Amino acid sequence: MRKLLLGGMLVLGVSIASAKGQESMPASYLLQVSSNLACGAINIELVSHSGQVAESLQFKDSVFALVELMPGTYRFGDLKCVSSNKDSEVFDISLSTLAPIELKPGQGYYGGKLIVKQSADKTVQSTPDVIDNCPNVISKARGDNDDCTDGVGVNTSPVETKTINVYAPAQATADLERVRSVLQVSDEQLLYIPLISKTN
Repeated sequence: MRKLLLGGMLVLGVSIASAKGQESMPASYLLQVSSNLACGAINIELVSHSGQVAESLQFKDSVFALVELMPGTYRFGDLKCVSSNKDSEVFDISLSTLAPIELKPGQGYYGGKLIVKQSADKTVQSTPDVIDNCPNVISKARGDNDDCTDGVGVNTSPVETKTINVYAPAQATADLERVRSVLQVSDEQLLYIPLISKTN
């Protein structure tokens, strides 16, 4: 598996290296994604200045994805979790809080790593939402009283809420060197432009 991944990345490295220095060639953008979602694939949209989805980074059989784009400024659109079967949940998460990226012709870029993590929290219902007034006659066999004793009662079991968080940790120098080494490119051929949140 690792050999296949490295082989695929070497092919991507040749693509980046060949684009270097050619003004007519598009820019190359590489990104890594790690996720605990049960997705058949993850797609991340890159939106052009005109507002159209220019390209999508598609993560299916690899943790890395590469796209070629015409030079210009791009912003991140939605991260889409594509279901692997009809029983899988589909998520659509906006990445609009990430700052836009500017790509120059013939240049290779590495955006670093996105971590998409789903967590489940269980909270106990302290005050269930119920109707307070009960009918006076609950059961003829029990006699007349005001106690709400018959029936299944109120479900006070813990409620599970799912939260999906997206992280963009800064890449250490050693991590960048490892990626460039595998791709067989220099730091000039593959520039690191970290994913950051917009300031405004």
